[in-house]
This record gives sequence, C-alpha cells and structure tokens, in this order.
Amino acid sequence: MWWNKAAFGVDASGNPLSTAALNSIFGNATRNNPKARAPWILSENISLAKHFKITESMRITFRAEAFNLLNRVRWGGPDSTFTSPTFGFVRSQSNSPRQMQFALKFNF
Repeated sequence: MWWNKAAFGVDASGNPLSTAALNSIFGNATRNNPKARAPWILSENISLAKHFKITESMRITFRAEAFNLLNRVRWGGPDSTFTSPTFGFVRSQSNSPRQMQFALKFNF
C-alpha cells in the first residue's frame, strides 16, 4: 500500500469528492499532490572493455556490459484510480531484470 486510503474521501453516493467539497472538509489541499510520486530508481550499469593488440594493424576488442547489475526492482506507480479496489497499491514492476552482454570485435 503506497498511499493511505483513509486520507481520501467519498460522498454519500460513493463518488470521489469534488475539489470544492474537499477544500471545505480538509482545508486547502491541492488537486494534484506534487509529493505523490512513484518509487525511486535504483539501477547500476557497468561497462568494461579491453583492447588486445595482435599485430601493428590488427587488434581485438572485448567488451562486457551489465545493466541493472545488482538486479534491483523498480516498482511501478501506485494505482491512482480512487474508485478502484486496488487504489494506492503498487502492483507492477517498471524496469527490466539484470541484462548482460558481451562483444568481441576484430579490427584489421
């Protein structure tokens, strides 16, 4: 649960309260809360390269790259549809799992 559902209100018919109604009940809260954000991004990327000289005109380059090296999860944003039963819940992942790639290049 990313947000506190009790901080939001509905009228007698079950509809979200209008901005005017919210202002009269809860004060001067903004319609779009600038502090309501998705979880932070944690991702470490690394790249290593090594050049091997074979002769004066030939060389081999080896590269290894890793994206999201520590395999951290970046959660998606919370459900912001107030009438949804999953309102305030984070139910998805928004980044990719660890990816690695290797390359070997021959220059002549």
